Amino acid sequence: MRLGITAALTDLDVTPAALAAAIEEIGFDSFWLPEHTHLPVREDVPPALVEGVRLDDYKRCLDPLIALATAAAVTERIGLGTGILLAAQHDPIVLAKSVATLDHLSGGRVTLGVGVGWNRAEAEDHGVDFGRRWFVVREHLAPTERERAWTMVEDPVMARGGCQVSTNTSRIDMRLETRLGAILSELLGTERSPSGARGGSGS
Repeated sequence: MRLGITAALTDLDVTPAALAAAIEEIGFDSFWLPEHTHLPVREDVPPALVEGVRLDDYKRCLDPLIALATAAAVTERIGLGTGILLAAQHDPIVLAKSVATLDHLSGGRVTLGVGVGWNRAEAEDHGVDFGRRWFVVREHLAPTERERAWTMVEDPVMARGGCQVSTNTSRIDMRLETRLGAILSELLGTERSPSGARGGSGS
């Protein structure tokens, strides 16, 4: 059995680096961070708070990729993951570059957990049509033949050669060993979605 720790860290908490180092020393397998870019003040629907989760955990949430980069610098063994990252709210090329860079610098320890989000106002602040957010995620992440922002090699679970990000005019070939199996949800309906991948609305 492999056990990991998920923490909703803010600027008021222990640093991701300190927590990751402790998690590795204790013997846990992985360290996961969630994502919310902000909590809109106009939100008319109460946050989907769960027991033990503070309001600050949403509105002061650290950027997971930057936070995990600091964790990568002080650890050697534990896996580093997003649980979850709101893919619809990211530019797909910048996202791919950031994830591939983090995976490279961490020695191939990154797993990208992806969700669509539950906060309508947050999504709309990013220009995302909330009712189409599943389609936006699919547009950003699904493997396709052409004219999409993100393509992957044939083996999506452990792709030596990494992920390729392409547009009609240019391509960024990451040439990394990014674990892509957790990127896509079976709910996206893609034929190449790896078995066992799961998606969600977010924390």
